[in-house]
Amino acid sequence: MTLRRSATAAMAAVVVLAVVGTGAAATAGGTSSQTSANQLSGTWLATVVRPAPLPALQTIHVFTDSGATSVVDTDSPATHTTQYGAWKRIEGRLYASTGVFFRFNAQGQFVGSQKIDRTIELGPDGDTFKQVSRVTVLDAGGNVVTTFIARATAERMQIDEIPDLP
Repeated sequence: MTLRRSATAAMAAVVVLAVVGTGAAATAGGTSSQTSANQLSGTWLATVVRPAPLPALQTIHVFTDSGATSVVDTDSPATHTTQYGAWKRIEGRLYASTGVFFRFNAQGQFVGSQKIDRTIELGPDGDTFKQVSRVTVLDAGGNVVTTFIARATAERMQIDEIPDLP
């Protein structure tokens, strides 16, 4: 019986080492695109193209591991709040995200909100994505003012290490 337990324990140890070794080999020396493939979590720099005459926006999207998202853009912060929302993986490299921000007029009065529903396709490299968005503009009473489609492309924010030490 002791021999059987020892053999079982040895086999279990071999399996654990094989699994750990495979995981380490998959991540050792990996680049950002290797370790982030098929993962939306992270910080992204995007260009959003809206219908004319609206100009394109530069945005920063943050997707957390827990499914939360926040977005800031180059529109004046006096006109709206930061956008907050949620995201989930649909399948493969396809994701869905919904976010909302509050809007204000020039006098700082609340005038409504804006809801943005997105379909995001992560690029094969894991460091780019493209998205299509349905934007719904709502008044202060929650009534739909207008809707439109916007498209965006994004790149994952890379970390630039510096040689300086604290």
